[in-house]
Amino acid sequence: MVGAAAPLGLKAVQVSIVTPDARRIVDAVDLSVEPGERLAIVGPNGAGKTSLLRLFFGRLKPDTGQILLGCRDLAGISLTERARLIAVVGQNDVPDLRLTVADYVGLGRIPHRGRLGAGADREIVERALERLGLGAWTGRRLQTLSGGERQRAAIARALAQQPSILILDEPTNHLDPRARADMLEAARRLGITVVAVLHDLASVSAFADRVAVMQGGRLVAHDTPATALDPKIVRHVFAMDCFPFTNPETGRSLLVFDTPAPAGSKVARAPAP
Repeated sequence: MVGAAAPLGLKAVQVSIVTPDARRIVDAVDLSVEPGERLAIVGPNGAGKTSLLRLFFGRLKPDTGQILLGCRDLAGISLTERARLIAVVGQNDVPDLRLTVADYVGLGRIPHRGRLGAGADREIVERALERLGLGAWTGRRLQTLSGGERQRAAIARALAQQPSILILDEPTNHLDPRARADMLEAARRLGITVVAVLHDLASVSAFADRVAVMQGGRLVAHDTPATALDPKIVRHVFAMDCFPFTNPETGRSLLVFDTPAPAGSKVARAPAP
């Protein structure tokens, strides 16, 4: 793709957000994301994961600590340059549904307007559409798309922005299981740094290189999916049971989650065949 950006790393250095009543919704978090890495941020409601995500792209400012983009303090980077380096797909993005898919994806070129020329911008948009499998939909209006299709268009818009980092804020909300899997697979194949807040724990291991587990504003685990979502951590943070599983057809390692059995209960087992 013309002028595609190289992935950059992100780093949170002892960042905290403190409310006026002295409640710490993000509490002294140290977290690094390597260039090209896919990080999933998970945690129960109120854990501080979305607030941490918003620190990463400058929507929120830390009360203490700093966010580094590469080796630079994010606070010292202009809004225009941030928009060239970081693309965001939010859970509550509400585009004008009268837009065509091509026009919507073309919005990703706004931070670069006037730098390359209309022909190059058009080529970048076309490549983004093709990469997300939307090349035949350029003239369709957003109002005709399903939720999953709109999310693919949103990622194409972000890709047309040619960012070094893609931020996804609960991108699988309200999607059916197949649309959720397709959306995360599309994000996984982009080849840039991706940071995503995810609610669906079962989707994490197929998407993420590393997982940050948040609880009460603090980072309680940061490791590979198998380690960060260890059964003990999952039971402690989510009050759920976690079981490792290998897909017999693909060999892919997966995690299966279930509610714990009540204490003292006996589980009925089917008789052996």
